[in-house]
Amino acid sequence: LVGITPLKMGDSDALKPGQMAIALGSPYGLEGSITAGIVSGVGRSMPGSGDRTIANVIQTDAAINPGNSGGPLLNSAGEVIGINTAIEPSSTGIGFCVPINTAKSLLPALLKGGEVKTAWDGIYGVYIDEDLATTLNLPVKSGAYVVTVTKDSPAEKAGLKGSGQNQQNEPAV
Repeated sequence: LVGITPLKMGDSDALKPGQMAIALGSPYGLEGSITAGIVSGVGRSMPGSGDRTIANVIQTDAAINPGNSGGPLLNSAGEVIGINTAIEPSSTGIGFCVPINTAKSLLPALLKGGEVKTAWDGIYGVYIDEDLATTLNLPVKSGAYVVTVTKDSPAEKAGLKGSGQNQQNEPAV
């Protein structure tokens, strides 16, 4: 296409909460809209279709509404750090984006006509980092922390148990 310059891809692995986030899209048919906010969290999980969970997404408070999906999430340098994906329907101002590094890793297969297939284990979990390990007094500094297990899922059949959530939907101790 003549006159169109692609946006530069950023590094979503380098994101930290508090960094600027700029969402581009056409919410409710309002073409060319720009909203700004911050990266509220990284490594989040969000509900997918059915009982599936989409893991390792970016959480932002930059307004993402119907029509923004598929648009870019930018950092303050104008680099694409994510793909606007969904909102938390029971809240106001919580949006989720697929990290651009995830998209970059899937792009070669998609360009060859492939499709994204993901395994489903039936857990909702969070990534363990040093902060979570300290907060929950865990014996490890990395890994996955199981918060909930879906009934009749492979995880339940394997005997996994979730920790549960507190009132802020954070992992319980």
